[in-house]
Amino acid sequence: MGFLYRCLSVFVLFTASSIAQSVPPLQWIRVKTTGTTASPALAYAAAGYDALNNQLVIFGGETAGGLLEGNTHLLNLDSLTWTSPSTSTPQNPALKPPARSHSSYGHDIIASYRNGLIVYGGKGQQGALSDVWEYAFNGQFWYNLTVRGDIPSPRFGAVGGGDPPSVDNSASDLLTTFWLTGGANTANDGSYQPVEYDNIYRLQIGGTIAQNYKDATATWTRFANPSASRLNPRLAQAGMVMRTTEGSAKLGLYGGCEGDSASHATVSCAQQDAHVLSTSDSNPVWSSISKCPSARIGAVLVPTLNHLFGDMAFLVLGISPNSNTTDADRLNKRGEVDVLSLSQGTWIRVLPSCDPLSDPPCPVPREGAAVVSSSTSMVGSLGGGGVASDMIVFGGKDANGNVLNDVWILRATTAQIT
Repeated sequence: MGFLYRCLSVFVLFTASSIAQSVPPLQWIRVKTTGTTASPALAYAAAGYDALNNQLVIFGGETAGGLLEGNTHLLNLDSLTWTSPSTSTPQNPALKPPARSHSSYGHDIIASYRNGLIVYGGKGQQGALSDVWEYAFNGQFWYNLTVRGDIPSPRFGAVGGGDPPSVDNSASDLLTTFWLTGGANTANDGSYQPVEYDNIYRLQIGGTIAQNYKDATATWTRFANPSASRLNPRLAQAGMVMRTTEGSAKLGLYGGCEGDSASHATVSCAQQDAHVLSTSDSNPVWSSISKCPSARIGAVLVPTLNHLFGDMAFLVLGISPNSNTTDADRLNKRGEVDVLSLSQGTWIRVLPSCDPLSDPPCPVPREGAAVVSSSTSMVGSLGGGGVASDMIVFGGKDANGNVLNDVWILRATTAQIT
């Protein structure tokens, strides 16, 4: 059933509060890459984390010239160098996804059966797409999955995603679950037509994807129709998929621009509402969260994988219309992170530590950054052991329209600030 979350606006290290709520200490760290090869500046790309090889995988996106990208880029997080694999196979050297931006993505980690990045749909050269691809981390090749079932309409900018890179489903039924709702498609006149949130789709992937053997299957199911709590369609919202148990998740969205059609989302129409739905409920309903963080478009809402804070999600970046307010200053210059506790129903607004060796010391606000969370630290000498968890941020487009290629880590130390 639906319920209303409370809003607790607390600036950790900035103001005090009489209400006890714990968050992890947070720090922004600029990742300075080395070598002669650099990633192109991209916005609205797909991203994955190859934990076995400690690599960030970037695919697609939109370039500074407004063109769609169709290449794959790897950042080795040990050497901090970029490479661009050929992604070819002896059987089909040209096989790779068509260029796109605004796709939905997640991980497919099933021991030796499958180990890769799932990419669904997006905005292609001729409009919205509905294809499903997997990039195999081990062999560095792309595989086009044949889908069946109740296939959703083509769309881009959807609320969608799958399991985090730390989850291995090999102990269960060898299936990976990918969720999808909302988004937009393209009309004949080039305008965007947002898709309603009244249908939620579940994609389940099974079988094997390896260099010498491929029999993977992918089946779509229209999982739920939460029409009792209809949400207005929108563009440029932040979307979240938080895995709860095998085959179940909490879906969330924040902000964006409402409307039935538009040529594009602009900061002037940014919203600050948020909604969450649990797929494990017998009758899933979108539940409203009280307004607390600033309105914005193109933000990112990502579950934290820190083992002390497994019920929390971070709202980061985005572009706010409040250009001359204290809210905007905290987002523009101090890297504000808004922490949503799903169990307590509260927002905590946090000002993290910034990187004193970087100029700027915190990432500038942007839309369309590619973001991936990890349960451990990705960069540096901390290693595993639960000392810290990282969220890596790549690229995006700033408020002046500049497309970026910088890389940042938001590190959550395994400790508590109340």
